[in-house]
Amino acid sequence: MNRQVLLELIDIVIYMGRHNLAFRGHYEDWSSNSRGNFKDLVMLMSKNSGPLAEHINCIQQNGKRETSFISWQRQNQLIEAIAEDISFQIRSFIKTVRMFSISIDTTFDASRNEQISFIIRYADEVTGEVHERLLAVKESPITSGKKLYDIFVNVMEAENLNWKEELVGQSYDGASNMRGNYNGLQAHIKEESPQALFVWCHSHRLALVVKQAVSCNSNAVDLFGNLETLYVFLWCSKKKSNDFQRNSN
Repeated sequence: MNRQVLLELIDIVIYMGRHNLAFRGHYEDWSSNSRGNFKDLVMLMSKNSGPLAEHINCIQQNGKRETSFISWQRQNQLIEAIAEDISFQIRSFIKTVRMFSISIDTTFDASRNEQISFIIRYADEVTGEVHERLLAVKESPITSGKKLYDIFVNVMEAENLNWKEELVGQSYDGASNMRGNYNGLQAHIKEESPQALFVWCHSHRLALVVKQAVSCNSNAVDLFGNLETLYVFLWCSKKKSNDFQRNSN
């Protein structure tokens, strides 16, 4: 029975991860009406699963004496196990094709911490289809070219990837810490992997071109400036926004 219960819990974790749902609730006691997404989904699935329903009944009757597989520690272990399996599959594909490229970008999360995402790209050796996979996300308050390189090396070593021989491409934005010819990330990587061709992200280049083109047109600058001022004027007050919505209809 434990095997069947565990398989259903794994399905729940995969479903929640695929839909970017939070796991924990504010108050997760079994008597609560809202126990968090994970426990609520467990309760929902137990309505049509005899083994899962029986397992929950045992937990509620025996409390901590019963192995639950549902505590926050077990939730984290399930997430980590699934993440490791996904990483293993990605590594297996890369080791088969023996050729990959990487894209790295940084952004602030909701708590204003700098997060660095590592994206791996590789082609299926049979169909030629290009696959793009998120390999890792790392936090770092420092994003100099050398620091990014050190984090990159740590990720490659953790994933056991032979990047010095098999990395053939790298793509970043146009920031100096990324594309710098001497101290940028791409320069540090090319010192160890000369075949890793650097490509400046086309979307970033296009954004810079459009921004520069628009900033040269005084009419466009005035238009968007006035629109922004109008937006702030209308939506800074609930009364103004209600009047605007009513009159616009």
